[in-house]
Amino acid sequence: MDIWAHLCSSVVRFDLDTPVLTVHQTISDVRGSYYQEKTVFLRCTVNSNPPARFVWKRGNTPIEQSKDNGVDIYEPLYTQGETKVLKLKNLRPKDFANYTCQVSVRNVCSIEDKSVTFRLTNGTNYTPNPNINLTV
Repeated sequence: MDIWAHLCSSVVRFDLDTPVLTVHQTISDVRGSYYQEKTVFLRCTVNSNPPARFVWKRGNTPIEQSKDNGVDIYEPLYTQGETKVLKLKNLRPKDFANYTCQVSVRNVCSIEDKSVTFRLTNGTNYTPNPNINLTV
């Protein structure tokens, strides 16, 4: 019996909750009305044991911070649960897309990956999802 099989059958609780996504947008005027910066923060939070691995996707493609200077991915300080933030800086046309936060415990104890998806649009149409919180 390998170590994971032993641990999975023991009293240790291994689990991965459905992630919760919080969306926050900031709009700041710079130099009057000539330039307006819009930044969107997507915060993905999950409770898991063992710790989860996060993957952010735009559409079906994983986002790599090193290949896109319009995004930052980071862990905020002082948060409850495990959290990763995707910051979309100075929104570009390609940023209006579906975003998915996928969390994984790497199939420990046969626990499957979970995800939550949000469609960022430049309109006001929004379909409520209990795992997505919108803040301004």
